[in-house]
Amino acid sequence: MSRILSIGCALVVGITMPTAAQQPPPRGCDTADHRAFDYWIGEWVVSDTTGQQIAESSITSVSGGCAIAEHWRPLRGAEGRSLSWFEPKDGQWHQQWLGGNGWIARFMGTVTDGELTLTEAAHPATGTQPIARMRWLRAGADTVRQVMWQSRDAGTTWTPAFVGVYVRTTQ
Repeated sequence: MSRILSIGCALVVGITMPTAAQQPPPRGCDTADHRAFDYWIGEWVVSDTTGQQIAESSITSVSGGCAIAEHWRPLRGAEGRSLSWFEPKDGQWHQQWLGGNGWIARFMGTVTDGELTLTEAAHPATGTQPIARMRWLRAGADTVRQVMWQSRDAGTTWTPAFVGVYVRTTQ
């Protein structure tokens, strides 16, 4: 009899108490700041300023919408990946880049008027190693323009290094 009572209690508890898998995850990444770079999510063909295709790029929302992952696939050269996220503790966007050519970089910056600007952290070991600054501008519903500059003097002066025009192929 006690076995039947135990099974009955377990069934009632199981029905009335939701499991952790049934409960929705806590939402901490649904603010406007977290969503400010969502326009970059999608599948893209990337061209230079002449319209010549140079790469394809897959940009996805990951970690429950708390980050944006990029898979950069150039037509020539090494592929790379980045992870971008908004950090409420400092009010900044951060990006970690890992390039197949050995370039590993950490960036941080802000979104202003829909334009994300990230600047690479200086390299303390070698002050002469160039640092990069990147800017993404939504240029229409299905177009994003990315511009990158390099500085060889720790950010005092900047020279153009890359312009990519992303045209969405799918959402």
